[in-house]
Amino acid sequence: MEEAEGQAARFKKVDELVGRLVVRALNGERVVNSRKDGKHAVLELAKLSGAERQVLNDTFSLAQQQARGAWFLPEQASIGFGVLNFPSQLRNYPRHAMGIALEECGRTALAKSADAVLVWGLLEPFFSELFRPFDIRGPSTGIAERETALEEWRAVDETYAALNLNVATALSKMHFGSGWSKLAPDQQVGAKQRLMDALVAQVDVGIGSRYRALRIKALLQKYYAKAKDGRAQRRQVITKQLAPILAGFFGGDWLAWLDYVGEAPHPDEKISTALPEPRLYVGGEQKVLEAAARTGIAADEVQRILKSYWANSGGSSPVHRRVSVLARYWKLFDEIHARQEPGMRPLWGLVEEGGLINLDDVWRAPYQTGLFRELLPADLLADVEELWGSSVLAKWPDRVVSEQYPHAAMAEALGPCLAFWHGVALTAWFICEGPSSRTDMAGLAKYHARHLQALSDLGYPIADSLFGELIEAETRLGPPQSIVDERTMEPGMSFSMQLGQRRGGFPGLRDIITKHRRAWTASHFDGYLRALWETELRRASYEYNVLSEQRGKAPTLKQFAKHATGPSNHWFGGDVTALYAALGLKAPAKQERCLIMPVDRVCFAWTVFQVLGGRPFHRRVVVDSRADADRQGEEQQRNHAYKRLAEESLWYLQLQEVLGRSPDLDDFGASKFEKIAAGVTSDAEQFWPTYVQAIEQAKVSPQPAPEQVKSTPVFVGSPQHAGQKEVTPAEERDRVVDRPPPDPPKRSWLSHLLGWR
Repeated sequence: MEEAEGQAARFKKVDELVGRLVVRALNGERVVNSRKDGKHAVLELAKLSGAERQVLNDTFSLAQQQARGAWFLPEQASIGFGVLNFPSQLRNYPRHAMGIALEECGRTALAKSADAVLVWGLLEPFFSELFRPFDIRGPSTGIAERETALEEWRAVDETYAALNLNVATALSKMHFGSGWSKLAPDQQVGAKQRLMDALVAQVDVGIGSRYRALRIKALLQKYYAKAKDGRAQRRQVITKQLAPILAGFFGGDWLAWLDYVGEAPHPDEKISTALPEPRLYVGGEQKVLEAAARTGIAADEVQRILKSYWANSGGSSPVHRRVSVLARYWKLFDEIHARQEPGMRPLWGLVEEGGLINLDDVWRAPYQTGLFRELLPADLLADVEELWGSSVLAKWPDRVVSEQYPHAAMAEALGPCLAFWHGVALTAWFICEGPSSRTDMAGLAKYHARHLQALSDLGYPIADSLFGELIEAETRLGPPQSIVDERTMEPGMSFSMQLGQRRGGFPGLRDIITKHRRAWTASHFDGYLRALWETELRRASYEYNVLSEQRGKAPTLKQFAKHATGPSNHWFGGDVTALYAALGLKAPAKQERCLIMPVDRVCFAWTVFQVLGGRPFHRRVVVDSRADADRQGEEQQRNHAYKRLAEESLWYLQLQEVLGRSPDLDDFGASKFEKIAAGVTSDAEQFWPTYVQAIEQAKVSPQPAPEQVKSTPVFVGSPQHAGQKEVTPAEERDRVVDRPPPDPPKRSWLSHLLGWR
């Protein structure tokens, strides 16, 4: 029919490309390779000629498809690309080939690779259908019920018939009812190899066009089911399941599809080949005053307009207020790191990472809970609390809620530069001051690859010379010295524990990092801050316009929420309506705001902790007996559960704010609560009212938290530390050393033989 209607030529190049890839794959070549890029896999089809690569890029790059109006395509997709390499695996690992092939999968960025679009839209569906018998008689063996299994095998027979593949004889040993389970493993492998040989013998480059005919049938059926007077709109036809067909065979071009079937576009059809250019309205007060002066508008009128436009920000631009605070924070962050010296506490905790109550022993936890509260000035802390103290949750975009961890939210807004420079400084500290580091200087760039790539993408990269200087400086550090914690049990008896190691020379590493950080700051920081908010806002505008294209009308607040949450929380305190204003859009609904979370979250959580039964806990390294050690371990586990429950009470308050009532166990998350509460109860449902009562009591009468639960004392590995608290004279008797973990030490063969414990 295509030949008769003169439609076959439009598919010639793509059909030939697909046919050649299929033939190569069946002959045992690996036709697709992948590499990791952050969280995503990047796919590349192997050994394409220059002409094939040109066809691929012209037809399948996401940008090209969007230029044809394919805004319905996702930018990311989960792809099981390993199925393309299944014949290669069958040759090398015949017994486990399909399992290995199915493990090659991942979240893939379609925007970064035209290869990925072709694999997603065309090749993965094709190879999955072609090799379905191997999956049924491999990883999926025995999963389906009888009727489902019969239906699956009927679908296999229909697919092979549609592709003009006569492999019934080779397939008979694998088919339903063939006695497959009675075959020995080697016989099963032999049956699979015979089917593969039969496919290799019959498949030629024409397979691409036959598969296309098979797939297009589904699109034809859906189109004419929706068509009135022979015409249907794209958004009525193209579902998530059918989008790959339009992308794979028509380059995402709806008009090309209509031409193929000989139908006219629907009169209401709108195909946009480009999205509107984002226009951002985030100007500060000074900029507006200057514009007013040029146009002759009175200053007080400008103030009135600003207060109306930025209703929840006192007339000031929410973005510029936050940029100003981030700049102040960065200056202090730099100064704090620059004056860090051996003997001080580690700065792990200067950037909040969550958690309110510290219950860990100092030699176990170099993380300094709440350290930022001690090192940053009160006015800056207050500004952070005000500007990042509220947020919006994607599930409830019509409500502004209290933010659980405002300083962590601020750190997230500051982005990869903070994560990178803080991480580099901490690595230098822990290499030198101990007890250990997650990486050395040679592995630093790899460890921070995600942050480095993000900075480079924003246009503000880190100089490679930083890593070279740090690697060279590491070779000049002092020799490793053990960090030992010594304890006196009684006169003439003591013990020690090795906790890690340290090396002299931290100031040298610190100064190199400070020099590069300040050079980067002078050259890039102002532009970086602008790039942060501009990039987020432009991305939000892009997603809004894409949703508008997909739906044919403006998205609802709920539909836009997942794209609005990040920029709203980073730059507008969760106020989505302010984000709409910054994008020059009219918000579809007003948000409600009823914030009940206490400003002092630590005191609130501490009160919940106490009411539940928790208490300050410090693990004794020396105990009276093994039973005492066991009791201490149980107490530690119980206290840790109380700590987790106390901190999760902030989530309870967020739910109360969005629901307008006290949440029940299902609202909170029954499985989540059961897992956390397992350390104190075996009946989470019965314990729930006790938990709610503790929260309500903490809301009414919060108790000040002791200093030791807000922050951690100096880490034992620091030269300033003179050892743990000495054992008192009353304790100076024979004690059992309780070294964590609390499991009893292995008994010697002599202990087993004589029954000693």
